[in-house]
Amino acid sequence: MSRIAKKHVSRKRVSAVSVRSPKKDTTLHTLVQDQLRDDQPLPIKKKVVHVSGDKSFYIITAVVVVLFIALILTVTMLKKSSPVTLDDYHDLNLQGKLDPEEGYLYNGFSFVKVKDTWYTRLKRQNSSQVYHVEVRYGPRDVESVPLHGDYNYLLTFNSTFITFDPIGKDFPHVALAAADLSTNLVKVFNLTPYAACTKNETKACTDRPIVGCTQGVPVIFLKEDPTPAVTVTGTCITVQGTGFDLVKAANRLLLAWYEVM
Repeated sequence: MSRIAKKHVSRKRVSAVSVRSPKKDTTLHTLVQDQLRDDQPLPIKKKVVHVSGDKSFYIITAVVVVLFIALILTVTMLKKSSPVTLDDYHDLNLQGKLDPEEGYLYNGFSFVKVKDTWYTRLKRQNSSQVYHVEVRYGPRDVESVPLHGDYNYLLTFNSTFITFDPIGKDFPHVALAAADLSTNLVKVFNLTPYAACTKNETKACTDRPIVGCTQGVPVIFLKEDPTPAVTVTGTCITVQGTGFDLVKAANRLLLAWYEVM
């Protein structure tokens, strides 16, 4: 009896050991199963790359150098593609690469506009010298201004008077017209202009010659008149108009002298 009883107890102990809860496994496999069972995402660790201070400095320096070189190349290309001299503008004009407001051809002459001034090139007869002539208005701007008479006769003299009415009301535009005529007469025609007045009625005319359209004396008379025109009577050329129309009439005479129109 005692032997049997001891065996029975031994079975109970074995049975008790067989039903004991297994010890919880803490391996990675068990952790994954627990995470999936609870529908929780697995923890992901991001790999952080640390760049040393010296390496960062070299990278930034390289980027700055590349950008600086690119800037220099861009500026150089823009300069090469942009006209620099008047001849550059005329070459582009002859190739038809300028807008009509920047340049056009007129009776074989190239006219280009630079900084609100029109320029053309011409060669005087019996001379190899090429002049860059500047005018305030191009030929298309002054086509409506009539011109009558032998305007070239005045160029046979070595000087001329440029006279005006001192009690007129439009002195600023008279001065512009006189300046345009004087500059071109001296530069191209080697003709000396002298300022004069038609009457001695102001302080400005006290020390000036008093000259009108006197026969035999070369005179350019800048006359204030509502109708712009250029007329020649003997040795007197009357350039007339008001405001900028007077300046246009003076430029019309210049372009006639240059045989542009």
